[in-house]
Amino acid sequence: MWLIDTHKLILCGFIEPPPYAVLSHRWRDEKITFGMMQQSDPDHFEHGPDLHIESRKRRLENCAGGNKIIHACEKARQDGIDWIWIDTCCIDKTSSAELSEAINSMYRWYRQSKVCYAFLDHNPWTESDWFERGWTLQELLAPGDVRFLDANWDLVGTRVSSAELISERTGIDAGLLRGSPSSMLSHYSVAQRMAWAAHRKTTRLEDRAYSLMGLFDVTMPLIYGEGERAFERLQEQIIQSSDDQTILAWDRYLAPCSHTPLTGSVSHEIDGERRLQ
Repeated sequence: MWLIDTHKLILCGFIEPPPYAVLSHRWRDEKITFGMMQQSDPDHFEHGPDLHIESRKRRLENCAGGNKIIHACEKARQDGIDWIWIDTCCIDKTSSAELSEAINSMYRWYRQSKVCYAFLDHNPWTESDWFERGWTLQELLAPGDVRFLDANWDLVGTRVSSAELISERTGIDAGLLRGSPSSMLSHYSVAQRMAWAAHRKTTRLEDRAYSLMGLFDVTMPLIYGEGERAFERLQEQIIQSSDDQTILAWDRYLAPCSHTPLTGSVSHEIDGERRLQ
């Protein structure tokens, strides 16, 4: 697992990670990659570590998405946390093996974090499209402590304090949001959990399935390009690992056929399954 040193702004790899924060956010025009964060800086050798850090900070400030990394590190430091994980630059996406391992491990990484900062750069924050994205569902539910930050990086709420608002926006039970979702998920049927994801969007079709693996405690290889087959494989994995029969009870005729956020056939099946909640 790769983490960013919140003081030095450098990447370090860990087998057993120290306490760390995570950043949850909507990708915009992000340009900071794993490779860029790993680049060595000649100032480190010529002028010493302090100027080396300033040089790294300037480089980040000049790249799209860089200020987000700087502010996230500052927020973690203020909370006494020395390390942070940020998906845009802590995964080597040039390695298919590392990408697959990271996505299969992501739910666990969020669950084991000390705090998750959810950066919502929309005013009002409750109307942010963060609540409509596929990947952010696990980022909302996996961590023990989720804190919502506005465009100025000020704290505007937590998952616990804002449970009713989030429930109205997402359809997720407020009691789950106020509790410990990771340890309570088993109390909710497969159909209920699928319903939470029914109208969430992802950029890539396959990610609609991959983003749900942690929610159902399953893993599977990533095959980008497989299209809707990814969701079929997810269903197969859930059936193999669970005796919850609600996955077989979806009523595909209760909602109009439309190409909504999950796969065209699966999404309206899930829509109909809301009646089982």
